[in-house]
Amino acid sequence: MEDKFDLYEWNKKRYLGELDLNVDYGGDDPKIGAEEESDANVVGEGSDPKENKLEQELSKFSNNVSVQMGKYSQDRPDSDPLKGKGYGTVKFITRNEFPDNEWNQILNVIKDNGYEITQDSNYYDMEPGEREWFPSVNFIFPV
Repeated sequence: MEDKFDLYEWNKKRYLGELDLNVDYGGDDPKIGAEEESDANVVGEGSDPKENKLEQELSKFSNNVSVQMGKYSQDRPDSDPLKGKGYGTVKFITRNEFPDNEWNQILNVIKDNGYEITQDSNYYDMEPGEREWFPSVNFIFPV
């Protein structure tokens, strides 16, 4: 009969500190096949200073703002307009829309940081039991 992994026992040992886990890599355990990753790949670790700066500047408009950035794959043809570009999204987790003058100030802060706005939506909506849409801005920038 095949030996089966006992998740209950593993979690108990993990809780009691009886496992030899590699805590330098987010608690990954290569012995059980968990993938090791760098801190830059762990949520909240190694975030981009550009994200932090923009989020800090936009926090004066809302205390619940999220900025996420990445870059497009660079193995694109030279004719591709996204070659050498990064992308980003700003999302305001708020259950209302911003007044027009405040929304324009938000857009100006993003533009003043050198980002090209590709789409913006000062819109909040909720479908009960489904999902919510929050005010957001999408942008691109050179990498």
